[in-house]
Amino acid sequence: MALFVGKGPISGKEGDIVYARNRYGQYTRPLRLPVNPKTEPQETVRTALAILSQRWADLDGDERTGWKAYADNVAIMNRVGQPIHLTAHAMFVRCNLPRLAYVEEPATRSDAPTEYSHARLGTPQITFAGSTFTLVPSPDDDWTDDGGYLFIYATPPHPPTRNFPSLPFTHIGTIAGNAQQMTVTYPWQLASNKCFLRLRASAPDARLSPDLVIPFQVA
Repeated sequence: MALFVGKGPISGKEGDIVYARNRYGQYTRPLRLPVNPKTEPQETVRTALAILSQRWADLDGDERTGWKAYADNVAIMNRVGQPIHLTAHAMFVRCNLPRLAYVEEPATRSDAPTEYSHARLGTPQITFAGSTFTLVPSPDDDWTDDGGYLFIYATPPHPPTRNFPSLPFTHIGTIAGNAQQMTVTYPWQLASNKCFLRLRASAPDARLSPDLVIPFQVA
């Protein structure tokens, strides 16, 4: 179902038309029915969702109250760029999903953050050598403390003239906040094409940052 906001942005589908938006504004495209290839990344996320639903059921009253307070005080942006508040359950899952899915030893948190803010994620310095990205974090980032993580997603290569991503993001690596060398391997041949990186930071208390999307092209 499409999401209408007065005469403003529209998101979702209506009939055979899909409404979406990118950095250039609103656009429409024909509806294409998705397939379910059951890829490994999809199964990883689905498994994590099922586990987190069970863990939510196991939380005690004080823990649930903490997640409700955090959810009530920290807004996230919906598909049309408006601030909304999640339920306590949804916020618990949102903050813990990448920690369960992409940390070798799952680092999920039962206790909600007591700092009512998002994790801080500035634009890092990124260099590419061979098939490896090296990142230098912004000095104000709080995910770089022990127990924090940076989750890195990327698209396959786009033509160099592409200005926004048209291919799906895939998780390509996780960097621990206390890592001595912050590198991750890009799994496709980039050459002179352009890729898009999507970064999401998790502070040690599980606060997530807003997504940061960065186009990258090797000169």
